Amino acid sequence: MGWICDAARAGFMVNDRRLLAMAGYMQMLAAWAPEQIEAPTGFLRARDGLLTTEDAAEPWRLPHVEREVEGDHLTMMIDHLEDTAAAVLAVLEELCPGMGDPEALAGKERI
Repeated sequence: MGWICDAARAGFMVNDRRLLAMAGYMQMLAAWAPEQIEAPTGFLRARDGLLTTEDAAEPWRLPHVEREVEGDHLTMMIDHLEDTAAAVLAVLEELCPGMGDPEALAGKERI
């Protein structure tokens, strides 16, 4: 749980509501197992895990396009935002050619 203190020092808002929500999500997802769907799946994995190797989630076993990004679960969205956004666009481009090019999407109607 030391990572919660690290997150607070890094500027991530840690309060009772967020901690309760996190505990609720952890409980809800503990028994969940993903099933294959028709839609293509993109997966971003933080390079620096918050958990030890023994506690880390097992690899995503369903078909997907995966990119590893700098940082951990929190810093990938704060300190490494530009690299994470570039990885999202790369995954989109691989899964749906033309969707990972923000210039090509500019001005197009979105659904």
